[in-house]
Amino acid sequence: MKFIGVDGCKIGWFYTAINHENDWEIGVSENIEKLWQIHKDVSLILIDIPIGLPFNEPRACDLEARKLLGKGKTSCVFPPPCREAAAAKNYKQACETNQTVLGKKISLQTWYISKKIKQVDDFLLANPQAKQKIRETHPEACFWALAGGRAMQFSKKKKQGFEERLDLLKKVFPPAESIVDAAMQKFMRKEVARDDILDSIAATIVACSPVSSLATVPEIPDKDAKGLPMEMVFTNKNLNYKIKNNSVIERITLKRYYSSSKIYIPTTKPDDWQSLLADPEKHWRKGYSARALAFCWQEGNGFPPCVKRVFKKSGIDLFNNIEILLAIPEHKVSLPGGSRPSQNDLFVLAKSNDELISITVEGKVSEPFGETVSKWMKNQTPGRIKRLNFLCKELGIAVTDVTNIPYQLLHRTASAILEAKKFSANHALMLVHSFSQKDEWFEDYASFSKLFDIDTKINRVHSVSKIGDIQLYLGWIKGDPKYLEK
Repeated sequence: MKFIGVDGCKIGWFYTAINHENDWEIGVSENIEKLWQIHKDVSLILIDIPIGLPFNEPRACDLEARKLLGKGKTSCVFPPPCREAAAAKNYKQACETNQTVLGKKISLQTWYISKKIKQVDDFLLANPQAKQKIRETHPEACFWALAGGRAMQFSKKKKQGFEERLDLLKKVFPPAESIVDAAMQKFMRKEVARDDILDSIAATIVACSPVSSLATVPEIPDKDAKGLPMEMVFTNKNLNYKIKNNSVIERITLKRYYSSSKIYIPTTKPDDWQSLLADPEKHWRKGYSARALAFCWQEGNGFPPCVKRVFKKSGIDLFNNIEILLAIPEHKVSLPGGSRPSQNDLFVLAKSNDELISITVEGKVSEPFGETVSKWMKNQTPGRIKRLNFLCKELGIAVTDVTNIPYQLLHRTASAILEAKKFSANHALMLVHSFSQKDEWFEDYASFSKLFDIDTKINRVHSVSKIGDIQLYLGWIKGDPKYLEK
Protein backbone atom coordinates (compact mmCIF):
# COMPACT_ATOMS: atom_id res chain seq x y z
CA MET A 1 0.00 0.00 0.00
CA LYS A 2 1.41 3.36 -1.04
CA PHE A 3 -0.03 6.87 -0.65
CA ILE A 4 1.30 9.99 -2.34
CA GLY A 5 0.80 13.73 -1.91
CA VAL A 6 1.84 15.94 -4.83
CA ASP A 7 2.40 19.68 -5.13
CA GLY A 8 3.52 21.66 -8.13
CA CYS A 9 7.01 23.13 -8.00
CA LYS A 10 9.17 25.16 -10.37
CA ILE A 11 10.74 22.11 -11.99
CA GLY A 12 7.69 19.85 -12.13
CA TRP A 13 5.88 17.99 -9.35
CA PHE A 14 7.28 17.46 -5.87
CA TYR A 15 5.92 14.36 -4.15
CA THR A 16 6.03 12.57 -0.82
CA ALA A 17 5.22 8.86 -0.78
CA ILE A 18 4.52 6.75 2.31
CA ASN A 19 3.75 3.03 2.46
CA HIS A 20 1.92 1.04 5.14
CA GLU A 21 5.22 0.23 6.84
CA ASN A 22 5.92 3.96 7.29
CA ASP A 23 8.76 4.01 4.77
CA TRP A 24 8.82 7.39 3.05
CA GLU A 25 10.23 8.65 -0.20
CA ILE A 26 10.52 12.09 -1.78
CA GLY A 27 11.19 13.15 -5.33
CA VAL A 28 10.42 15.43 -8.23
CA SER A 29 8.83 14.25 -11.45
CA GLU A 30 9.05 16.33 -14.60
CA ASN A 31 5.43 15.64 -15.51
CA ILE A 32 2.43 13.76 -14.19
CA GLU A 33 2.76 10.92 -16.69
CA LYS A 34 6.26 10.06 -15.48
CA LEU A 35 5.12 10.19 -11.87
CA TRP A 36 2.30 7.78 -12.72
CA GLN A 37 4.60 5.38 -14.54
CA ILE A 38 6.92 5.21 -11.52
CA HIS A 39 4.12 4.78 -8.96
CA LYS A 40 1.44 2.76 -10.76
CA ASP A 41 1.07 0.57 -7.68
CA VAL A 42 -0.15 3.52 -5.62
CA SER A 43 -3.41 3.31 -3.67
CA LEU A 44 -4.18 7.03 -3.84
CA ILE A 45 -2.52 10.19 -5.14
CA LEU A 46 -3.78 13.52 -3.85
CA ILE A 47 -2.56 16.44 -5.94
CA ASP A 48 -2.86 20.18 -5.47
CA ILE A 49 -4.16 21.08 -8.93
CA PRO A 50 -7.68 21.60 -10.28
CA ILE A 51 -9.17 18.41 -11.71
CA GLY A 52 -12.53 18.76 -13.39
CA LEU A 53 -12.76 22.17 -15.01
CA PRO A 54 -15.67 24.65 -15.01
CA PHE A 55 -17.66 24.89 -18.21
CA ASN A 56 -20.76 26.96 -17.45
CA GLU A 57 -20.40 28.32 -13.90
CA PRO A 58 -17.87 28.43 -11.02
CA ARG A 59 -17.03 25.08 -9.42
CA ALA A 60 -18.96 24.29 -6.25
CA CYS A 61 -15.83 22.78 -4.67
CA ASP A 62 -13.99 26.12 -4.85
CA LEU A 63 -16.92 27.99 -3.33
CA GLU A 64 -17.36 25.48 -0.50
CA ALA A 65 -13.62 25.30 0.22
CA ARG A 66 -13.56 29.08 0.72
CA LYS A 67 -16.46 28.80 3.18
CA LEU A 68 -14.64 25.98 4.95
CA LEU A 69 -11.49 28.04 5.49
CA GLY A 70 -13.37 31.18 6.51
CA LYS A 71 -12.72 34.89 6.23
CA GLY A 72 -9.23 36.00 5.32
CA LYS A 73 -8.35 32.68 3.69
CA THR A 74 -10.54 32.76 0.59
CA SER A 75 -7.80 34.11 -1.68
CA CYS A 76 -5.80 30.89 -1.39
CA VAL A 77 -8.57 29.08 -3.27
CA PHE A 78 -8.53 30.78 -6.64
CA PRO A 79 -10.91 29.84 -9.48
CA PRO A 80 -9.47 27.59 -12.19
CA PRO A 81 -9.85 28.39 -15.89
CA CYS A 82 -12.22 26.67 -18.24
CA ARG A 83 -10.64 23.94 -20.36
CA GLU A 84 -10.38 26.17 -23.43
CA ALA A 85 -8.62 28.95 -21.49
CA ALA A 86 -6.12 26.50 -20.00
CA ALA A 87 -5.10 25.63 -23.55
CA ALA A 88 -4.66 29.27 -24.65
CA LYS A 89 -1.34 30.41 -26.13
CA ASN A 90 -1.00 33.53 -24.01
CA TYR A 91 -2.54 35.33 -21.05
CA LYS A 92 -4.59 37.73 -23.16
CA GLN A 93 -6.15 34.91 -25.14
CA ALA A 94 -6.82 32.96 -21.94
CA CYS A 95 -8.64 35.94 -20.41
CA GLU A 96 -10.75 36.48 -23.51
CA THR A 97 -11.65 32.80 -23.74
CA ASN A 98 -12.53 32.51 -20.05
CA GLN A 99 -14.61 35.72 -20.31
CA THR A 100 -16.60 34.18 -23.15
CA VAL A 101 -17.16 30.82 -21.42
CA LEU A 102 -17.47 31.79 -17.74
CA GLY A 103 -18.10 35.52 -17.85
CA LYS A 104 -14.87 36.59 -16.17
CA LYS A 105 -11.15 36.81 -16.87
CA ILE A 106 -8.56 34.68 -15.10
CA SER A 107 -5.90 35.95 -12.68
CA LEU A 108 -2.19 35.89 -13.42
CA GLN A 109 -1.84 33.35 -10.61
CA THR A 110 -4.23 31.04 -12.45
CA TRP A 111 -2.44 31.62 -15.75
CA TYR A 112 0.93 30.65 -14.24
CA ILE A 113 -0.36 27.16 -13.40
CA SER A 114 -2.49 26.71 -16.53
CA LYS A 115 0.11 24.53 -18.23
CA LYS A 116 0.13 22.20 -15.24
CA ILE A 117 -3.69 22.17 -15.19
CA LYS A 118 -3.75 21.22 -18.87
CA GLN A 119 -1.06 18.59 -18.37
CA VAL A 120 -3.04 16.78 -15.67
CA ASP A 121 -6.31 17.24 -17.56
CA ASP A 122 -4.89 15.76 -20.77
CA PHE A 123 -3.32 12.86 -18.86
CA LEU A 124 -6.50 11.87 -16.99
CA LEU A 125 -8.64 12.08 -20.11
CA ALA A 126 -6.18 9.84 -21.95
CA ASN A 127 -5.71 7.41 -19.03
CA PRO A 128 -9.08 6.41 -17.52
CA GLN A 129 -7.38 3.90 -15.18
CA ALA A 130 -5.72 6.80 -13.37
CA LYS A 131 -8.96 8.70 -12.67
CA GLN A 132 -9.80 6.72 -9.55
CA LYS A 133 -6.34 7.06 -8.05
CA ILE A 134 -5.41 10.66 -8.85
CA ARG A 135 -7.71 13.11 -7.08
CA GLU A 136 -7.65 16.82 -6.34
CA THR A 137 -6.96 18.23 -2.91
CA HIS A 138 -6.11 21.63 -1.49
CA PRO A 139 -3.28 21.89 1.06
CA GLU A 140 -5.04 24.52 3.20
CA ALA A 141 -8.09 22.25 3.45
CA CYS A 142 -5.73 19.44 4.52
CA PHE A 143 -4.15 21.60 7.22
CA TRP A 144 -7.63 22.76 8.29
CA ALA A 145 -8.71 19.12 8.80
CA LEU A 146 -5.49 18.02 10.51
CA ALA A 147 -5.88 20.93 12.94
CA GLY A 148 -9.39 19.78 13.86
CA GLY A 149 -11.28 22.28 11.71
CA ARG A 150 -9.03 25.29 12.26
CA ALA A 151 -7.53 27.28 9.40
CA MET A 152 -3.85 28.19 9.60
CA GLN A 153 -3.32 31.65 11.05
CA PHE A 154 -0.32 32.82 9.03
CA SER A 155 0.60 32.83 5.34
CA LYS A 156 2.60 29.78 4.32
CA LYS A 157 5.09 32.07 2.57
CA LYS A 158 6.08 33.70 5.87
CA LYS A 159 8.36 32.22 8.52
CA GLN A 160 5.55 32.08 11.07
CA GLY A 161 3.31 30.27 8.59
CA PHE A 162 6.01 27.74 7.73
CA GLU A 163 6.65 27.00 11.41
CA GLU A 164 2.95 26.82 12.20
CA ARG A 165 2.37 24.18 9.52
CA LEU A 166 5.52 22.22 10.27
CA ASP A 167 4.64 22.06 13.99
CA LEU A 168 1.22 20.65 13.10
CA LEU A 169 2.68 18.05 10.73
CA LYS A 170 5.20 16.93 13.37
CA LYS A 171 2.38 16.40 15.87
CA VAL A 172 0.41 14.11 13.59
CA PHE A 173 3.40 12.50 11.86
CA PRO A 174 6.77 12.82 13.66
CA PRO A 175 8.91 11.91 10.59
CA ALA A 176 7.63 15.09 8.86
CA GLU A 177 10.62 17.09 10.08
CA SER A 178 13.05 14.54 8.66
CA ILE A 179 11.23 14.63 5.33
CA VAL A 180 11.44 18.41 5.24
CA ASP A 181 15.14 18.37 6.10
CA ALA A 182 15.87 15.77 3.42
CA ALA A 183 13.95 17.70 0.78
CA MET A 184 15.61 21.00 1.70
CA GLN A 185 19.03 19.37 1.28
CA LYS A 186 18.20 17.51 -1.92
CA PHE A 187 16.58 20.39 -3.83
CA MET A 188 17.42 24.07 -4.11
CA ARG A 189 14.75 26.64 -3.23
CA LYS A 190 14.62 27.76 -6.88
CA GLU A 191 13.57 24.17 -7.66
CA VAL A 192 11.31 23.28 -4.74
CA ALA A 193 9.96 25.91 -2.33
CA ARG A 194 9.64 25.23 1.40
CA ASP A 195 5.86 25.42 1.29
CA ASP A 196 5.75 22.95 -1.64
CA ILE A 197 7.31 20.38 0.70
CA LEU A 198 4.84 21.02 3.53
CA ASP A 199 1.86 20.97 1.16
CA SER A 200 2.97 17.63 -0.25
CA ILE A 201 3.36 16.06 3.20
CA ALA A 202 -0.06 17.31 4.32
CA ALA A 203 -1.68 15.80 1.23
CA THR A 204 0.10 12.50 1.84
CA ILE A 205 -1.13 12.30 5.44
CA VAL A 206 -4.69 12.86 4.24
CA ALA A 207 -4.25 10.25 1.50
CA CYS A 208 -3.27 7.74 4.21
CA SER A 209 -6.51 8.29 6.12
CA PRO A 210 -9.14 5.53 6.32
CA VAL A 211 -11.41 5.48 3.29
CA SER A 212 -14.41 6.07 5.54
CA SER A 213 -12.90 9.29 6.91
CA LEU A 214 -12.13 10.88 3.55
CA ALA A 215 -14.44 13.77 2.73
CA THR A 216 -15.03 15.96 -0.29
CA VAL A 217 -16.43 19.34 -1.06
CA PRO A 218 -19.06 19.26 -2.29
CA GLU A 219 -20.26 16.08 -0.59
CA ILE A 220 -21.57 14.75 -3.90
CA PRO A 221 -19.29 16.23 -6.58
CA ASP A 222 -20.51 17.40 -9.94
CA LYS A 223 -18.67 16.35 -13.09
CA ASP A 224 -17.26 18.57 -15.76
CA ALA A 225 -18.03 18.45 -19.48
CA LYS A 226 -15.57 15.56 -19.93
CA GLY A 227 -16.79 13.56 -16.95
CA LEU A 228 -14.02 14.42 -14.47
CA PRO A 229 -15.16 15.06 -10.87
CA MET A 230 -15.03 18.66 -9.65
CA GLU A 231 -14.10 18.00 -6.03
CA MET A 232 -11.52 18.60 -3.33
CA VAL A 233 -10.57 15.70 -1.09
CA PHE A 234 -9.61 16.21 2.54
CA THR A 235 -10.34 14.28 5.73
CA ASN A 236 -12.87 14.36 8.53
CA LYS A 237 -11.87 17.11 10.96
CA ASN A 238 -13.07 14.86 13.81
CA LEU A 239 -10.64 12.07 12.96
CA ASN A 240 -8.57 11.39 16.05
CA TYR A 241 -5.04 12.38 15.01
CA LYS A 242 -3.10 11.66 18.17
CA ILE A 243 0.38 10.27 18.48
CA LYS A 244 0.46 6.62 19.48
CA ASN A 245 3.72 4.74 19.75
CA ASN A 246 5.35 7.68 17.99
CA SER A 247 3.56 6.83 14.74
CA VAL A 248 0.16 8.09 13.69
CA ILE A 249 0.66 7.19 10.04
CA GLU A 250 1.20 3.56 10.93
CA ARG A 251 -2.19 3.55 12.64
CA ILE A 252 -3.87 5.33 9.75
CA THR A 253 -2.37 3.32 6.91
CA LEU A 254 -3.01 0.02 8.61
CA LYS A 255 -6.68 0.92 8.74
CA ARG A 256 -6.60 1.41 4.99
CA TYR A 257 -4.55 -1.76 4.59
CA TYR A 258 -7.02 -3.89 6.48
CA SER A 259 -9.92 -2.41 4.53
CA SER A 260 -9.19 -4.97 1.83
CA SER A 261 -9.71 -7.90 4.21
CA LYS A 262 -12.97 -9.66 4.94
CA ILE A 263 -14.42 -7.10 7.27
CA TYR A 264 -14.03 -3.40 6.68
CA ILE A 265 -14.23 -1.72 10.05
CA PRO A 266 -11.23 0.54 10.60
CA THR A 267 -11.40 -0.20 14.32
CA THR A 268 -10.12 -2.59 16.92
CA LYS A 269 -12.73 -1.77 19.58
CA PRO A 270 -16.24 -0.25 19.70
CA ASP A 271 -14.97 3.16 20.83
CA ASP A 272 -13.16 3.53 17.52
CA TRP A 273 -16.52 3.91 15.76
CA GLN A 274 -17.00 7.31 17.42
CA SER A 275 -14.83 9.29 15.00
CA LEU A 276 -16.93 8.10 12.05
CA LEU A 277 -20.16 9.65 13.35
CA ALA A 278 -21.63 12.82 11.89
CA ASP A 279 -21.48 14.36 15.39
CA PRO A 280 -19.06 12.28 17.48
CA GLU A 281 -19.72 14.14 20.75
CA LYS A 282 -23.50 14.30 20.54
CA HIS A 283 -24.21 10.78 19.25
CA TRP A 284 -21.67 8.78 21.26
CA ARG A 285 -23.42 8.38 24.60
CA LYS A 286 -24.48 5.48 26.78
CA GLY A 287 -28.00 4.40 25.82
CA TYR A 288 -27.77 5.90 22.32
CA SER A 289 -28.20 3.75 19.21
CA ALA A 290 -24.80 4.56 17.66
CA ARG A 291 -22.92 3.31 20.73
CA ALA A 292 -25.18 0.30 21.33
CA LEU A 293 -24.90 -0.78 17.70
CA ALA A 294 -21.11 -0.42 17.71
CA PHE A 295 -20.66 -2.54 20.84
CA CYS A 296 -23.13 -5.18 19.64
CA TRP A 297 -21.65 -5.67 16.16
CA GLN A 298 -18.01 -5.22 17.14
CA GLU A 299 -18.30 -7.84 19.88
CA GLY A 300 -20.20 -10.14 17.55
CA ASN A 301 -17.17 -10.36 15.25
CA GLY A 302 -19.63 -11.13 12.48
CA PHE A 303 -23.39 -11.18 12.77
CA PRO A 304 -24.41 -10.65 16.45
CA PRO A 305 -26.22 -13.60 18.11
CA CYS A 306 -29.58 -11.78 18.12
CA VAL A 307 -29.29 -11.27 14.34
CA LYS A 308 -28.24 -14.87 13.71
CA ARG A 309 -31.26 -16.17 15.64
CA VAL A 310 -33.70 -14.13 13.58
CA PHE A 311 -32.01 -15.17 10.34
CA LYS A 312 -32.28 -18.85 11.25
CA LYS A 313 -35.98 -18.71 12.13
CA SER A 314 -36.87 -16.63 9.06
CA GLY A 315 -37.61 -19.72 7.00
CA ILE A 316 -35.62 -18.19 4.15
CA ASP A 317 -32.84 -20.49 2.96
CA LEU A 318 -30.65 -17.54 1.97
CA PHE A 319 -30.16 -16.57 5.62
CA ASN A 320 -29.27 -20.02 6.96
CA ASN A 321 -25.58 -19.98 6.06
CA ILE A 322 -24.96 -16.28 5.75
CA GLU A 323 -21.55 -14.75 6.56
CA ILE A 324 -20.12 -11.26 6.49
CA LEU A 325 -17.63 -10.40 3.77
CA LEU A 326 -17.44 -6.67 4.40
CA ALA A 327 -18.87 -4.29 7.01
CA ILE A 328 -18.60 -0.49 6.90
CA PRO A 329 -19.90 1.75 9.71
CA GLU A 330 -21.44 5.12 8.79
CA HIS A 331 -21.51 4.21 5.10
CA LYS A 332 -22.59 6.97 2.74
CA VAL A 333 -24.61 6.19 -0.38
CA SER A 334 -24.95 8.97 -2.93
CA LEU A 335 -28.44 9.91 -4.10
CA PRO A 336 -29.52 12.27 -6.88
CA GLY A 337 -31.36 15.51 -6.21
CA GLY A 338 -29.15 17.09 -3.58
CA SER A 339 -25.74 17.09 -1.92
CA ARG A 340 -26.56 14.96 1.15
CA PRO A 341 -26.08 11.20 0.81
CA SER A 342 -27.85 8.54 2.82
CA GLN A 343 -25.52 7.88 5.77
CA ASN A 344 -26.28 4.33 6.85
CA ASP A 345 -25.38 3.30 10.39
CA LEU A 346 -23.83 0.12 9.00
CA PHE A 347 -23.48 -1.41 5.57
CA VAL A 348 -22.82 -5.14 5.28
CA LEU A 349 -21.93 -7.14 2.21
CA ALA A 350 -22.68 -10.75 3.01
CA LYS A 351 -22.56 -14.09 1.24
CA SER A 352 -24.71 -17.20 1.40
CA ASN A 353 -23.48 -20.08 -0.71
CA ASP A 354 -22.84 -18.37 -4.06
CA GLU A 355 -25.22 -15.46 -3.50
CA LEU A 356 -24.27 -11.93 -2.40
CA ILE A 357 -26.53 -9.91 -0.09
CA SER A 358 -26.38 -6.14 0.39
CA ILE A 359 -27.55 -5.12 3.88
CA THR A 360 -28.13 -1.68 5.34
CA VAL A 361 -28.56 -1.59 9.12
CA GLU A 362 -30.43 1.22 10.85
CA GLY A 363 -29.74 1.37 14.59
CA LYS A 364 -32.50 2.64 16.90
CA VAL A 365 -33.28 3.12 20.56
CA SER A 366 -35.87 5.80 21.24
CA GLU A 367 -35.14 8.18 18.37
CA PRO A 368 -37.78 8.33 15.61
CA PHE A 369 -37.20 7.71 11.92
CA GLY A 370 -37.51 11.44 11.34
CA GLU A 371 -39.99 13.50 9.39
CA THR A 372 -42.52 12.00 7.05
CA VAL A 373 -42.31 12.52 3.31
CA SER A 374 -45.11 15.11 3.45
CA LYS A 375 -43.19 17.22 5.98
CA TRP A 376 -39.91 16.74 4.14
CA MET A 377 -41.58 17.88 0.93
CA LYS A 378 -42.98 21.09 2.43
CA ASN A 379 -39.88 22.70 1.00
CA GLN A 380 -40.62 21.30 -2.45
CA THR A 381 -37.41 22.07 -4.30
CA PRO A 382 -36.63 20.58 -7.74
CA GLY A 383 -33.88 18.54 -6.07
CA ARG A 384 -36.26 17.01 -3.52
CA ILE A 385 -38.81 16.20 -6.19
CA LYS A 386 -36.08 14.52 -8.22
CA ARG A 387 -34.86 12.53 -5.22
CA LEU A 388 -38.32 11.38 -4.14
CA ASN A 389 -39.17 10.20 -7.66
CA PHE A 390 -35.85 8.36 -7.81
CA LEU A 391 -36.35 6.63 -4.45
CA CYS A 392 -39.87 5.51 -5.28
CA LYS A 393 -38.76 4.21 -8.65
CA GLU A 394 -35.94 2.23 -7.03
CA LEU A 395 -38.38 0.76 -4.50
CA GLY A 396 -41.11 0.06 -7.04
CA ILE A 397 -43.74 2.08 -5.17
CA ALA A 398 -45.90 5.08 -6.08
CA VAL A 399 -45.03 8.59 -4.92
CA THR A 400 -48.65 9.09 -3.90
CA ASP A 401 -48.44 6.18 -1.44
CA VAL A 402 -45.53 7.45 0.67
CA THR A 403 -46.98 10.72 2.02
CA ASN A 404 -47.12 9.52 5.64
CA ILE A 405 -44.05 7.31 5.50
CA PRO A 406 -40.80 8.47 7.18
CA TYR A 407 -38.43 9.70 4.51
CA GLN A 408 -35.53 7.91 6.23
CA LEU A 409 -37.02 4.50 5.59
CA LEU A 410 -37.18 5.23 1.87
CA HIS A 411 -33.56 6.19 1.42
CA ARG A 412 -32.18 3.56 3.79
CA THR A 413 -34.00 0.81 1.87
CA ALA A 414 -33.03 2.29 -1.49
CA SER A 415 -29.41 2.33 -0.27
CA ALA A 416 -29.50 -1.46 0.16
CA ILE A 417 -30.72 -1.82 -3.42
CA LEU A 418 -28.20 0.65 -4.85
CA GLU A 419 -25.29 -1.08 -3.11
CA ALA A 420 -26.61 -4.44 -4.32
CA LYS A 421 -26.34 -3.12 -7.86
CA LYS A 422 -22.85 -1.81 -7.18
CA PHE A 423 -21.64 -5.21 -5.94
CA SER A 424 -23.69 -7.22 -8.46
CA ALA A 425 -25.65 -8.78 -5.60
CA ASN A 426 -29.06 -10.31 -6.27
CA HIS A 427 -30.41 -9.67 -2.77
CA ALA A 428 -30.89 -6.54 -0.64
CA LEU A 429 -32.00 -6.30 2.99
CA MET A 430 -32.91 -3.20 5.00
CA LEU A 431 -32.60 -4.19 8.65
CA VAL A 432 -33.75 -2.12 11.62
CA HIS A 433 -31.74 -3.12 14.68
CA SER A 434 -33.63 -1.57 17.59
CA PHE A 435 -32.44 -1.66 21.19
CA SER A 436 -35.68 -0.12 22.46
CA GLN A 437 -37.34 -2.45 24.91
CA LYS A 438 -40.66 -0.70 24.24
CA ASP A 439 -40.44 -1.30 20.47
CA GLU A 440 -40.67 2.43 19.87
CA TRP A 441 -41.47 3.54 16.31
CA PHE A 442 -42.18 0.00 15.14
CA GLU A 443 -45.54 1.23 13.86
CA ASP A 444 -43.77 3.51 11.36
CA TYR A 445 -41.74 0.58 10.09
CA ALA A 446 -44.92 -1.53 9.88
CA SER A 447 -46.66 1.17 7.81
CA PHE A 448 -43.70 1.21 5.44
CA SER A 449 -43.80 -2.60 5.18
CA LYS A 450 -47.49 -2.50 4.22
CA LEU A 451 -46.54 -0.70 1.02
CA PHE A 452 -45.15 -4.07 -0.02
CA ASP A 453 -48.16 -6.01 1.33
CA ILE A 454 -46.19 -7.28 4.31
CA ASP A 455 -47.77 -7.73 7.73
CA THR A 456 -44.51 -7.45 9.58
CA LYS A 457 -43.54 -8.60 13.05
CA ILE A 458 -40.74 -7.92 15.49
CA ASN A 459 -37.73 -10.24 15.21
CA ARG A 460 -38.66 -11.27 11.70
CA VAL A 461 -37.12 -10.92 8.27
CA HIS A 462 -39.60 -10.88 5.40
CA SER A 463 -39.10 -11.52 1.72
CA VAL A 464 -40.76 -8.51 0.13
CA SER A 465 -40.67 -8.40 -3.64
CA LYS A 466 -38.35 -8.58 -6.58
CA ILE A 467 -37.34 -5.21 -7.92
CA GLY A 468 -35.76 -5.79 -11.29
CA ASP A 469 -33.14 -8.49 -10.70
CA ILE A 470 -32.88 -7.81 -6.97
CA GLN A 471 -34.90 -9.58 -4.29
CA LEU A 472 -35.72 -7.15 -1.48
CA TYR A 473 -36.10 -8.09 2.20
CA LEU A 474 -37.14 -6.09 5.26
CA GLY A 475 -36.40 -6.95 8.88
CA TRP A 476 -36.76 -5.66 12.44
CA ILE A 477 -34.52 -7.11 15.14
CA LYS A 478 -34.77 -6.40 18.85
CA GLY A 479 -31.30 -5.96 20.30
CA ASP A 480 -29.98 -7.16 23.65
CA PRO A 481 -30.62 -4.42 26.28
CA LYS A 482 -27.19 -5.01 27.84
CA TYR A 483 -25.68 -2.88 25.07
CA LEU A 484 -27.58 0.13 26.35
CA GLU A 485 -25.31 0.04 29.41
CA LYS A 486 -22.05 -0.16 27.46
